[in-house]
Amino acid sequence: MRDFQLIVADDRRIVPGLLIVCARDETRAREIAERVLGESRHHQGIEVLEHGRPLFSIARADPIAA
Repeated sequence: MRDFQLIVADDRRIVPGLLIVCARDETRAREIAERVLGESRHHQGIEVLEHGRPLFSIARADPIAA
């Protein structure tokens, strides 16, 4: 298992939230990040890091553009 850091941008807070998750690989870390993003309409985006290095980020789709 690998440790990933999820930096969660939340429109209710100035400072992003931090979640530490254990996942077998980046694919599973992405699945977890997508789930966390969908847990609240206030979650605007998530950056995923491993050992402090950015791996990828995901953002909430703009509902007007969808």
